[in-house]
Amino acid sequence: MTRLASVGDFATHDDSEYPFLWDRCVSAYCPSVRVTGTRLYDFSSFRHVATTSSLDLWTVQDGKWAITLDGNTERYTADNQPNTTTGTENFTISAWAKPTTLSSTALNCVASKSAGTGTPATYYGWFLGFSSQYPYGYFGTSSNNYPITSATIASTNQWYHLALVRSATKAELFVDGESVGTVSIPAGTNLTSSTISVAIGRRGSAVDISSFAGSIDDVRIYRRALSNPEIDLLSTRRGIAYEPRKKTFALDLGTSGKKFHARKTFSRLVH
Repeated sequence: MTRLASVGDFATHDDSEYPFLWDRCVSAYCPSVRVTGTRLYDFSSFRHVATTSSLDLWTVQDGKWAITLDGNTERYTADNQPNTTTGTENFTISAWAKPTTLSSTALNCVASKSAGTGTPATYYGWFLGFSSQYPYGYFGTSSNNYPITSATIASTNQWYHLALVRSATKAELFVDGESVGTVSIPAGTNLTSSTISVAIGRRGSAVDISSFAGSIDDVRIYRRALSNPEIDLLSTRRGIAYEPRKKTFALDLGTSGKKFHARKTFSRLVH
């Protein structure tokens, strides 16, 4: 498949208009020219590349690149990284999703770092996607789940911006920038997910569990609770993702050997 320059990919710009949207962003998966074969590039500063067993799981969707999955075995996974573990910290997971089908009896996973234990299973870590046909997310421990389900059914072949936020003793689910539900979490709860890999398009505990059929874009993980205005802003910016870069200039001020160092930040449009 040939990538068309007119669709997007890379261009150099001055400072991003919204640099705060990269504050403590530890993963950012956006299809671009960096998607090659089995690799999906991470545009955060941590560079957690995700991989797949298939090839070229991306297409142009509504004028911009997106991951496109079959709902069976296709998915991306990134090796376990400590900075994607929730623990006791505030946390945000954000993603765009356009389902082509939604199972009426199962979870449809957009992104997760989650596994199950016990009978019945308690799914610890975090999950963002759809429960049957409803936007859904949860944080969990090995003994307790903290789920949130939207009351509004989702349509197929429509883009949704989903965000799940843990802020102190509260978890909150957002759909298209609007809060659709909250759940209380006891203070100091450790939402363990340290041994699980991040997965895009299925739940993290097995290859074919809770698979997602459709397109996914701009999956981000933040080690902070994004504010309502920040989430609202993300919900208007599918395919407008900037990678922050820095360049240092050294200016010789004279024969004394003293030099003045100035640092300017640039940004690169991902797609």
